Amino acid sequence: MDIEPRRPPKILRESPIWTRLGLTAPDPRLRARAADRLAEYLTAELARPDAPDIRQLSLPIQ
Repeated sequence: MDIEPRRPPKILRESPIWTRLGLTAPDPRLRARAADRLAEYLTAELARPDAPDIRQLSLPIQ
C-alpha cells in the first residue's frame, strides 16, 4: 500500500481532539488510552481508500 506523504498529517489533524490532548496528560493511563485510540483512528483512516480523482477517466472492464 502506497501512502501519500501528505495524508498522515491530514488524518492526525482531523483526529478527535481528546486523543491529541490526551497524549500530553499527566495521567499515564489517560496517555495510554489516548495513544491507543489515536492509533486505531489512524489505522482505520489509512485503510480507507482515497477518494478517486475525478479527472481520471474510468475505463470499462471487459
